[in-house]
Amino acid sequence: MPSWRCVNVPPLGDTRGGLAVYEGCKDIPFDIRRIFFLYDLPKNSSRGHHAHKQQDEAVICVQGRCSALLDDGVSQERLVLDSACKALYIPPMVWLVLDDFEPGTILAAVTSDLYDETDYVRDYAVFRSMVKAKREGRSDAVA
Repeated sequence: MPSWRCVNVPPLGDTRGGLAVYEGCKDIPFDIRRIFFLYDLPKNSSRGHHAHKQQDEAVICVQGRCSALLDDGVSQERLVLDSACKALYIPPMVWLVLDDFEPGTILAAVTSDLYDETDYVRDYAVFRSMVKAKREGRSDAVA
């Protein structure tokens, strides 16, 4: 079973507009240390193409629609993100690719720690070898 999951929160809006509320360590299963946004995404672009060694991440499609491809080295799944009331929780060592952006899409992402380039695995072949090492119990599983 994949380690990623969608977290749904109830829409709390009223006649004044929509409201989606996420709380760290409750709806988002970690303390939130960083937030960033993806916007003005070109039609045929893709983002992500990485995994984190230690950090947790959650992505919320605030506006529009996109696809998320997730890969833990054993299973893959493609999900659609299209609601501010649905967050995608991505644990460490899950490869993420975001694509198929609808025009005007805005994504919010939150992470469990501050930016640290050494926490990123940006080469898919390296990611696959790290996953294999972990499954085999080798000490080179997470560099």
